[in-house]
Amino acid sequence: MFDRWARVINREPWVVVGVAIVFAALSGVFGGPVSKSLQAGGFQDPTSQSSQALDRLEQATGMRADGGIVALVKTPQGTNSGAAIAEVTKVSGVIGADPDIARVFNYSVTHDPSMVASDGSSAIVVGYWKKISDQEAVNGAARLADL
Repeated sequence: MFDRWARVINREPWVVVGVAIVFAALSGVFGGPVSKSLQAGGFQDPTSQSSQALDRLEQATGMRADGGIVALVKTPQGTNSGAAIAEVTKVSGVIGADPDIARVFNYSVTHDPSMVASDGSSAIVVGYWKKISDQEAVNGAARLADL
């Protein structure tokens, strides 16, 4: 079977290229409208154990269990400098002011060294979403990215 395919490809390479182009065009025509039916965040089976565990965690905390938004704050003077602390506090305030954010964490709140670069050149600020939909999280991320 593969011998036959190899002979066709060797004898008529432009036919194979033409068929591939036609296939790609038809796929675009028929597959393009499907993208409007998809939602951000993928698909989860609500009856699966992992979905049920996420639901329980969200109910207990009031936050989305799949994370939130992370901001990288550059701290060229080091993360313990006054300027760095002020900038991290400012970014935390901006993220925390968003109506869809439940809680904000940074190094000064958690004292977790993984929130600071090993060379002290940057730190992260993490904002956890309230229990909102995937689309609301996408909209919130876009809103915060514009700030």
